[in-house]
Amino acid sequence: MAKSIFAYKDTPNGYEPDNDLLGSPASGKREYYNFNLISKTEAEKIATKISVRSPVKIPHNAITKIDQKSGYAQIKSVWIENGVKYESRWHTRTPGTPANQTNSWVVTRKIQGSRTQKAGDTEYLLNNGQWVSESKWNNALKLRRQGRETKESREILDRGHIKDGD
Repeated sequence: MAKSIFAYKDTPNGYEPDNDLLGSPASGKREYYNFNLISKTEAEKIATKISVRSPVKIPHNAITKIDQKSGYAQIKSVWIENGVKYESRWHTRTPGTPANQTNSWVVTRKIQGSRTQKAGDTEYLLNNGQWVSESKWNNALKLRRQGRETKESREILDRGHIKDGD
């Protein structure tokens, strides 16, 4: 019997084995890949299919890394364009996040610096096309972890975790 590329599904009892082969985010279901259970070639094929759904175009010269983290899968592509370092990261729902969070994209850019920004500032892309500073992003994460989330901090994280397929 072939190994399933999908390892777990989110249920009221937590994560349970899931052998369904889910095709696309349009199905309304989440994809639960476990890249440790499949070959490197299979993982690369999946990463290629998922990468075209990125909210920003990932160039062919991007370096892509496929990871199985603790409790979630991740595909990260990194490239430099016009002196700006970009990272487009897709991941399944991470442990401890709100139950309604789906597979999502997080896109960052690290800028070289200008009159208003010091060199090395990292910004996060929101689903409305705006960029938010890394310090605001990290503060929003901190507030969520502490259970002290504000409307603004929740909005930053919700907009910055761009739903797969949006």
